[in-house]
Formats: sequence, C-alpha cells, structure tokens
Amino acid sequence: MPHTPHSPPRVRGRARGRIAVFAKRVNHPGTVEQPFLRPSILAARVFIRSRANKILSKAPRRRNIATVLRDLSKLVKQTAFAAQRRAIQLAPVDTGRLKGSINVRQISPLQFTVGTNVIYAAHVEFGTKPHIIRPVNKKVLHFMSKRGGNKRRRTRRGRSRRR
Repeated sequence: MPHTPHSPPRVRGRARGRIAVFAKRVNHPGTVEQPFLRPSILAARVFIRSRANKILSKAPRRRNIATVLRDLSKLVKQTAFAAQRRAIQLAPVDTGRLKGSINVRQISPLQFTVGTNVIYAAHVEFGTKPHIIRPVNKKVLHFMSKRGGNKRRRTRRGRSRRR
C-alpha cells in the first residue's frame, strides 16, 4: 500500500505490530479534572474560621493587641502548611514534578499563598476540553505502547529476543 497524505507511514523493523503507532493527528478526548488545591484550600478555610473565632473571642480580655496578632499569624501559618500537605497528598503523580512544586509563600503576617509554578497545573486542576493533537516538529505523531519499545522478552526456548 503506497503512502498517501491521509494514511500513516508503514512501520518497519522492530517498531512493527503493537509496539509503535504513527498518526497525522489524534482526537484527544480531554482530561477529567483532578482537583488537588481546591479541596485543601476549602478545608483550610473551615479550619481557620473555627480556630480564629476562639482567638478573637479571647481578644477583649487581652489588653495587648500584639499577642492577638501573633496568635492569628501563627494560626494562618499552620493552616497554610496544612493546606500544602493536603494538596501534596491529593496531587496525581506521574513524574512527581507537580507534587514537588507545591509551595507556601508568605505575603504578609496574616496572608499566605499555597500554589505551584508548574505550567500544566491548571490543566490538571480544572481539566481540559476535547481537542486535536497535531505534530509540531515532525510529519507524524509517534506513540509507544504500554508494553515498552526496547524491553527484552523471554521466548519458549529460553533465549531472550528484542520486543
């Protein structure tokens, strides 16, 4: 069968059969959202409201406002790090880059941010809509199967052969 613009090129050599797939474009179904930051931040809000009310109810008895601010600052810091731990637990893992990039930053004594600087974090958090994947640098896309490309497999006679 000759190669036409609409058919993928023939696969030769070891990349035959189930090992490799070539395609001009792929209809990607989109990804389902896997929120990891939102649940941890929502839990932190509930936690901080319950604890802050206790600290603020004791405030009229205390004459020094600095101690109240110090207690609130300590509470907010503890809550931010608890939200970070929860986000790390909920983050999906493929290479571990997203999980390792979740951090806490202090903006002011009573304000912290929990987030990540990885570009694809929003796609994991909120999901993506269906889209078409097209090759950028080559003519076709190349996918390896889950069985792996260069792994060796035992044959019946005991010799290993490339798969």
